[in-house]
Amino acid sequence: MNHLFKRASIIILGIAFILLSLYFAATTLPFRITELLEKNNQTRIDFEKYNKSFNDEFDFTILINQEKPFSPIKIVEVLTRLHNRFDHDLTIREFKSLRNAEFLNIEKDYIKLIPFISRLSGLHKNFDEEMEKKFIRNSFLSSDKTSIIISAQFSKTHNIKVERKNIKLILQALIDIEKSLPGIKIHPIGTKVAQYYYYLETIRNQNILTPVLLICLGALIYFLFRSFKILWVFLFIILLSYASVIYLIALNEGGISSYSGFAMFFILVVATSDLVHFFSVFLNNKGSSTEQALASVKHEIFKPCLLTSITTAICFISLIPNSIIPVSNIGIYASFGSISCFVITFYFLPFLIRTFGIKPEIELNLPGLKVRTLIEKVLIAPKKTLLIFTGIAIFFIYYSFGLSIDDDFYTKFSDKHPLTKAVSLFQSKFNSIGSLDLSYEIKSNNKPTDPSVHSQVLEFEKHITSLPQVAYIKSYNGLYQYIRDAYNHLPKNQVTEKRIQSLTQMMKSRGIFSGFYNSEFETYRSIIFLKTTSSKETQAVVNKINNLAKKFHLSFNAKPRGFVTLRTFVFDKLTKNFLISFGFSLLSIFILFLIIYRSFTWALIGMLPNIIPLLFIGGLLGFLNMPMDSNLVLMICITLGIAVDDTIHFLWALKLKLKEELPLKEAILGAFDKTSKALFGTTLIFTLSFPCFFFADLKIFSQVGTFVILSLIFALAADFLLLPALLVSFSKNKKI
Repeated sequence: MNHLFKRASIIILGIAFILLSLYFAATTLPFRITELLEKNNQTRIDFEKYNKSFNDEFDFTILINQEKPFSPIKIVEVLTRLHNRFDHDLTIREFKSLRNAEFLNIEKDYIKLIPFISRLSGLHKNFDEEMEKKFIRNSFLSSDKTSIIISAQFSKTHNIKVERKNIKLILQALIDIEKSLPGIKIHPIGTKVAQYYYYLETIRNQNILTPVLLICLGALIYFLFRSFKILWVFLFIILLSYASVIYLIALNEGGISSYSGFAMFFILVVATSDLVHFFSVFLNNKGSSTEQALASVKHEIFKPCLLTSITTAICFISLIPNSIIPVSNIGIYASFGSISCFVITFYFLPFLIRTFGIKPEIELNLPGLKVRTLIEKVLIAPKKTLLIFTGIAIFFIYYSFGLSIDDDFYTKFSDKHPLTKAVSLFQSKFNSIGSLDLSYEIKSNNKPTDPSVHSQVLEFEKHITSLPQVAYIKSYNGLYQYIRDAYNHLPKNQVTEKRIQSLTQMMKSRGIFSGFYNSEFETYRSIIFLKTTSSKETQAVVNKINNLAKKFHLSFNAKPRGFVTLRTFVFDKLTKNFLISFGFSLLSIFILFLIIYRSFTWALIGMLPNIIPLLFIGGLLGFLNMPMDSNLVLMICITLGIAVDDTIHFLWALKLKLKEELPLKEAILGAFDKTSKALFGTTLIFTLSFPCFFFADLKIFSQVGTFVILSLIFALAADFLLLPALLVSFSKNKKI
């Protein structure tokens, strides 16, 4: 009775612990790029100050497309449908299109603002001429008239739940309108739209991807062990480890973000690896008592599993000093999770095994793998193996120099994702997709309309437009020039100049084109439309603009601003900090190997097989010309931590065999026999489970799946083929 009570208590308390963690995990945090940096970071401060004036982050665009050019009647029909739905929607402000846009017209001494819609009928000459004016071009209609643009802005709200709800309703309304207009496709695009899609992907990963991954893991675990008792204990330990990390995340952040959710997947890797090794040794003691089998586990793999947990934690800890907050948090959560998995596996799992009477009665059910014969051949001719691996390494090192990093904010999703389609269409129709803000602060008592200042700004923007990455510019200076051009038919004199100034002031006082100046008229704005959203290329444009600005500093200060400056700063820090983290990981693991094996040669030999997976993956991506997601640079440190686990288990088993005074070659074969089932088991589980990542819309998940699978396969191949060849060829001491 007491035994049953103990079992029931463990199950109830464990399930309660897991379910409560899932309750905390249900709180999903928004993706806000400002929160990637500390509050006192100057780049973040500058962005938030600028965004307060111009609401840049809340801008979005609706692109309406059909295969053939729009007729005037069709334009009116489509725009009327959209304006009727959104003109009085409080969640949207500044809904601008051809339906409510106006252009300037001067007749004799009279100023007129004429609606474009009145000239739309028949698309006659006057309409086309206005649409081709520099300030108007690409604002409402593509040059081939197959795409209409609506510029809008989400109403600002400080409640993220309200913001998400508003964006969801707007996107759903656009889908409904699209369905009611045959042949029409509607594509929203903008920073907030992208952030909302990131949020949806976080929810999807929690509700679909994680359960599917656990189901795959469960099926493969049952295939290997053919025992429901082992299966439920296995999953119970995994979920306890997973839950412990959720509690830490909830305590630190209050919920799960796209970054912290990403960190949680690594706990599944670490926990599963330890458990496979645990049960591999436990079940290898077939016929022994439970206590004898547990004693054997402690003797054989407690220390190597502790070392693998430490090395994995080291690689995660290397991320903690990163100045990008979510990356630093990943380091905290995953390193805690690595140690937590070890503690739960080796201190709580034996208690479960005793309580539920699990005995070493079965064997690992692995298919026949005739690798031992291959290792024997390697030991006979190690130099051939070294030459083959050297050739492979040189090949992939060469192609790794061609590896590019995908640092594009809008291309993080699969090709079929709505955001990807919108970006592609916008780029093809308007020759631009990214944008960069430029603010002008006019010095002393000058005004942007003063002739000297105006001519300098005009020349400055002319130089910017000539840059190859720049498509066109919309600016206050362009607006002012547009007003001046409206008076071209009048003689240039003081009266004309006064009228121009008067009209300019009238438009400013009425808030017309207020997106190009702040309310205090201290800062004026240009929007530079780029042909790229690559952070690297955008940063190159920023650098060129900064250099150009030095030549035009007499009357004004020009400074790149807006969302893009924050994004390029984050990308720059991410890549630079990665080099530090990777160097720290390599050095720390090498020092740990020195401490364990007390031999520089053996420590170096132990490191080499773990470089192979990194070279292979980098070279393969370079060879296939596949860009690597910028966030995936983190995976290089993490992959090193995962790959080194196999090496530690193999070398530890070898160390025990050498203590038996066996010759080196026999000891290597004995170490293989001792560790092969567990190492093949973990590789098999992840190789067949992680392809479920390929179904995620975020590209990074498919790349993570590829990284984990390939790194484990090539780490295993390197440990069983390259490592023996290195040991036989270069180890002077036959003992560790």
